Amino acid sequence: MNSIILAVIAIMVVLGATLLVKKISSKKTEETLPTSTGEQDTQEQEAIKASKEQEEAAPAQEPVEQEEPQLVEPTPIFQEASPAPVAEKKLQEPEEVAEEIPVETEKVQSMEMEETEASPLDIELESEEAAQPAETIVSPVSLEMESSPLPEKTETGEPEPGQEPALHPEADEQEAAILDQGAPKATDATDEPAKKAQPALDIIEPEEPDAVKQEQIAEEPVSPAVAEEEQQEPKRVDEQLTTEPASATPIDTEEIAAQVAVATIKLTLEQYAERLNQQEEQQREALQQAIATQQDQKRDTLQRELVLMNEKLAVLDESYQEELSCYDNVLQALEELENSLGQEAVAQAKNDLIAGRPEAAESLLADLMNASGTAKGVGAFYSGMLAEHRFDLLTALQRYQTAVEADSENSDYLYAAGLTARRLFKYNDAVKWLEQYVTICAGTYKDDPVLLAQAKRELAYTYVTSGQHKKAGPMYKDAMTGFSKHLGPESPEMAISWFQIGELQETLGEYDKAAALYKKALAILEKKQGKDHPMLTGVLDKLAALCMELEMEKEAVPLYERLVAIRNKTLRPNHPQLAMSLNNLAESYRLQRQYAEAEGCYQKSLSIAEQTQGKDHPSVGAILQELAKLCSNQRKNDEAEKYQTRATAIFEKAVAAEEKRSKNTSLSLDL
Repeated sequence: MNSIILAVIAIMVVLGATLLVKKISSKKTEETLPTSTGEQDTQEQEAIKASKEQEEAAPAQEPVEQEEPQLVEPTPIFQEASPAPVAEKKLQEPEEVAEEIPVETEKVQSMEMEETEASPLDIELESEEAAQPAETIVSPVSLEMESSPLPEKTETGEPEPGQEPALHPEADEQEAAILDQGAPKATDATDEPAKKAQPALDIIEPEEPDAVKQEQIAEEPVSPAVAEEEQQEPKRVDEQLTTEPASATPIDTEEIAAQVAVATIKLTLEQYAERLNQQEEQQREALQQAIATQQDQKRDTLQRELVLMNEKLAVLDESYQEELSCYDNVLQALEELENSLGQEAVAQAKNDLIAGRPEAAESLLADLMNASGTAKGVGAFYSGMLAEHRFDLLTALQRYQTAVEADSENSDYLYAAGLTARRLFKYNDAVKWLEQYVTICAGTYKDDPVLLAQAKRELAYTYVTSGQHKKAGPMYKDAMTGFSKHLGPESPEMAISWFQIGELQETLGEYDKAAALYKKALAILEKKQGKDHPMLTGVLDKLAALCMELEMEKEAVPLYERLVAIRNKTLRPNHPQLAMSLNNLAESYRLQRQYAEAEGCYQKSLSIAEQTQGKDHPSVGAILQELAKLCSNQRKNDEAEKYQTRATAIFEKAVAAEEKRSKNTSLSLDL
């Protein structure tokens, strides 16, 4: 038992002794490690003692003292600590530094892959570096700034040993400068090294060699004449931004003439709108007359021309620009055909056309249809264009056909003839010409994928209207692929394509699919054109009518409301299409039991019908009958009876007139 206790005590004594020894040794190392100056002092003292012993041992060899730096060359930095040898070797230190600097710069150049020359200022600073031991080259600054292309040591040198603790704050400031400004700042107070260190991080840019050359050139003296030119140079650059340079290509006089022609045409938007509305009213009167006289063929033609008029009225601004563009093209054609038509006749036709009267130009160009060569096709095409713009589709089609016969490879002739034939329901001719047009576009205009896509879409729509549905699908696919690739999936061209495919689905009885496609087209147009753009009227009308067909009256109401609002802005107050839209909106209100709103719409529709068609027209009687039903639902019996009585009188009168007309027709057949 006692032996165990003694063993434990011995172990504790041994542990205490070892701890005491470690503590004492650690204190000694702390005293020796704070700075390297203590070691330097001891080494310097030993060097001084060694030199004194050499002097005492060989007193006769004093003249050889100048050769001592060469003997002690591997460690010259230790001798600089003694005051006497430093004073004697001031003239020799630059030579030693000159030998050492290339070695250090070569190391730096290999690390940074860049050559730098030591300036006189660098040599003076390097003389202070010679007093440092070799271990001090790898300092905290050199480690932290290793990522910079130009190390600070080669520019400014290392501080003295007594100033070494102040290096860490400067290194932090340099790192912050690199992050904030993109270039390190020099640690020395001298301006020249700071300028050299500034573009250090721009070495990776390919344009730096040129920049250096420009800096060198800028340092060269410049003559006063050259200085004046340099001062004027920025003005030349500004002038090039606003004016054409003297060496520009020649001005296209034909293009400028065309622009001037458009600007000088004396046809305002108001004049065009008034003329278009007058033409529409006259067309309706002619249509009613054709219906009354049972001229079926004329009635069909007038109806198709009336559709075109209403399309132009719906987008009046765009139609006006198309009118001016048409006149511009005709003016250029007249100038080209001046030798064939005569200067005086062309001058008169141009003056009238500039004044907004195209009749003389159309007549003059139509006369060329009896000529030969290219003049025949040009005259037929442009006279057909003017006939189309005054809504004479039959005449326009005849002239376009003549132009195609004169030049069957002209894409403009084929396109105009195909579209006009489709408007007149002449689908065989339309398909033939548009197929040729697509073929030419695929070859001649293959570098214009948007034009080719438009051509394919027009052909696909012609297939749809002519009942060739199987051919339409692949053509639509090709067209929409081109639009989506080059214009984006939400371009107006894509919206038109979705709308046309929706019409195809509706024709095939796929009402749900058609409604989805109409909504998709509407969303694109709303995003690109705005929610109240006239271009939306066709989609709104189709989608609202389809919703009514599918008994989705709640969705139809806001669509019809938007349609009426747009047509109130774009059409004249008594336009029949506005009356139809009001009538449809009233019906959707009635089905939703919004009787007050429905009655207001019926009253507006009735007023327009009475103004445009007369108070005894059957369409007026139909609106009166709807008002009678509406008032009956609201238990307004007196008003309902009044409307019904008037409607009945109109219908009886119309039936009597029809019986009389049929009786006269049968009597003429008997005779």
